[in-house]
Amino acid sequence: MSTALLLAEPQPETRGFLERHLTNDGFQVVGVAVDYRDKVLPYADKMKITYPLLIGEQEALDAAAAFGVEMVGLPFTVFSDAQGRIIAAHIGELTAAEADVILHAVRRVNAGGTTPLQARADIERGLAALTAPRSQS
Repeated sequence: MSTALLLAEPQPETRGFLERHLTNDGFQVVGVAVDYRDKVLPYADKMKITYPLLIGEQEALDAAAAFGVEMVGLPFTVFSDAQGRIIAAHIGELTAAEADVILHAVRRVNAGGTTPLQARADIERGLAALTAPRSQS
């Protein structure tokens, strides 16, 4: 099963996109909260977060480190393939369009259609295309 590890809560639009697309495609979403449990749980209830949460301070940072991430900025999202290999790590707010580019690449890796290395290059190009200025006709 592929994993999307979320360090900090994404915007509602992106969270909804991830919940719909990830769980339907065999991905596991795991939220990681770098905060105190008594603060996180009421927030999770209020935001109607339905995926599992790992809550802690150093423990949450250790979870990111276990994915090979040494420096974390918030928000932070890691995507792994079905074999647990990191395909993408995204620092900053993740939009639905960015998540779609990354998920497409992870799906291709899981299907055997590309390698993790090629998927990372595809993701880099895809994300750059989202931010490239469009020429006016």
